[in-house]
Amino acid sequence: MSLGELLEDIVLHSFEGGSAQTFGSEDLKVIADFKKVYGMNYDVHSNYRFVEKA
Repeated sequence: MSLGELLEDIVLHSFEGGSAQTFGSEDLKVIADFKKVYGMNYDVHSNYRFVEKA
């Protein structure tokens, strides 16, 4: 796993929430807007199915 892949995994996990959630409700709204702007219509588990183009 490259450093970029590790960072992407960390960010996606933090955006998903869960038991270690540090974001408040306003933060989650900003994250949802951020994901819309950048077309992030996938979750952390989708990340494992991505294939890099050659």
